[in-house]
Amino acid sequence: MNYLDPASRRAKDHLIALEKELKTPNGLFYRYLYKDDFGKPKTTFLICAFWYVEALASVGRLDDARREFENLLQFSNHLLLSVKILMKMMKFNGVIFHKHIVM
Repeated sequence: MNYLDPASRRAKDHLIALEKELKTPNGLFYRYLYKDDFGKPKTTFLICAFWYVEALASVGRLDDARREFENLLQFSNHLLLSVKILMKMMKFNGVIFHKHIVM
């Protein structure tokens, strides 16, 4: 997470709060839900969902991380391009998702 100790209760509670407040039923996340100059957000951000997968893995929720990652594959094209690009942008602490990435 790079701002909370992944072993801390605070990190785990942070993820639970994000799940309750910003996660959609299809597994995507809003950046925020408050009304701004453009109104209340109507779109989610895919990168937030990939951050969530990384955060799940960092706090030890590996089964949840794998399930969420597999769910995100539906938002890629037939070449899994969104997954390949985002995986290069993120720093995963292992290879638990390696088998799902087509190179």
